[in-house]
Amino acid sequence: SGGTDITKLFDSAGSDTYFSTETLGVLAGTGFKHTIRDEIETIEVFGGTGGTDTVNATDIKILDTVFGSGNLFRLTRDAAERIDEITDFNPVNATAATNHAPTSNVGAASYAFNKFGTWDANIVSIDFSTNNPIASNDIDITKMEVITVEGLTLPGSTVTVARDGDEVYNDGTDVADSNGFFSIDVTLLHNSTNHGANTLKVRSVDTLVRTAFATDDIHYAIGTVVRFDSNVGTWDVELLDDDAPITVANFLGYSSRFENSIIHRSPGTDFVIQGGVITMESTTMAFITPDAPILNEFNPANSNVAGTLSMALGADPNGGTSSWFINSVDNSGLDASLHTVFGRVVGTGMDVVTAIDQLSTLRNWGVFGPGDHRNLQFDTPLNALVPFSTALTGTVSVTPGSQIVTGTNTLFTQELIPTLVNSVVVQHGSPIKIGLETFIVGEIISDTELKLADELVFSFTEHLSGAVDVQIFKKDEPKDNFVYFNTISTILTPGE
Repeated sequence: SGGTDITKLFDSAGSDTYFSTETLGVLAGTGFKHTIRDEIETIEVFGGTGGTDTVNATDIKILDTVFGSGNLFRLTRDAAERIDEITDFNPVNATAATNHAPTSNVGAASYAFNKFGTWDANIVSIDFSTNNPIASNDIDITKMEVITVEGLTLPGSTVTVARDGDEVYNDGTDVADSNGFFSIDVTLLHNSTNHGANTLKVRSVDTLVRTAFATDDIHYAIGTVVRFDSNVGTWDVELLDDDAPITVANFLGYSSRFENSIIHRSPGTDFVIQGGVITMESTTMAFITPDAPILNEFNPANSNVAGTLSMALGADPNGGTSSWFINSVDNSGLDASLHTVFGRVVGTGMDVVTAIDQLSTLRNWGVFGPGDHRNLQFDTPLNALVPFSTALTGTVSVTPGSQIVTGTNTLFTQELIPTLVNSVVVQHGSPIKIGLETFIVGEIISDTELKLADELVFSFTEHLSGAVDVQIFKKDEPKDNFVYFNTISTILTPGE
């Protein structure tokens, strides 16, 4: 249909192949069935019955591996090696094919174009790889303000770039050479509107005035970029080095201590996820030892909108230490409390943040002393909820309205963890269930006597209904049930 018919071959192993119609006679009788395509969308390289390279051919004119469904066809080095393995292949064509298989894929478009004339439509693809960007979820990150956009299209096509979403193609231009290759230098933007997120749209207009487009995203970072590598996914954040230098330096100073830290707070969906306070190994929690508090650097220009990384605070605006949060939604109301925004999530990293925000939560037990604002950090997101399923040794009794639990043949000191020792908070206590009521262990007085505490207000509390000679159950939340970070580390530093 205006171009060369392409035969689609389905081999017996399920590997679909395409060849020019001139090859049909050669392949007749090999056990294939075939159909003719009216549009060329993809071309794959396979040979012979069962997907092996055993076809004897002397006139195979096109063996181009697909660059991407519906995109430009390219001949890869792997494809050239397959051509060399096909017996009795025309050595001229084999040489040409090999020449069109450089790592840059330059020349593949011209090879196909020159062999078979014009396609029904123009085609174009783009590539940022020469700039050595860092892959981040579905986009690339670079610290280079000017990048080179390379690609392939039909020879002689005029290629232009629209960088800033205005659909005006005035941000770079080139004319594709005889191999269909083009190269355009584009200056990226990082301003108060796009915060470094650049969408480049490339337009190719061939000599027959047919137009093709390709679009890709790249993030231009002017600040330090850190990677949050968690057990449920990874996202990257560009820090605001210039706007909040004290806060950024403080955060980076905790990097090694953030290893194995958890998201300890997600108070309802569509608010924030908070971390930087508690670490976890196996089933044991501990808290990060904080450095001295830092001066507040709140800047009204950097509001607590969705996707921003911000400083957690207590009553003192100059009291920030290790705790941080990411705004899952627009929380600009937090600006009044002077929470300093010091970073922004890059690209689609917010997909991971949102997924964490939507997890079911468990009320956290509090690992800090009475009156410490960090004890209000409840609602810890979990991948799964663990039931009270571990039965302890012996049985227990408790009088209705009493805080004291008395055991028979129990081993409280060996099987449970207290919250307080000598009335001083030292850690979070074991979650336990007696009858239908749940608590944390307050104090362990002996192997047969303990004192109950409330998991919400972190103080001693009473068993309301009482119990006589019942079994006591505990639960241990394994680390994998929490959202935890393998590392929070720097992946790009400006000026390096």
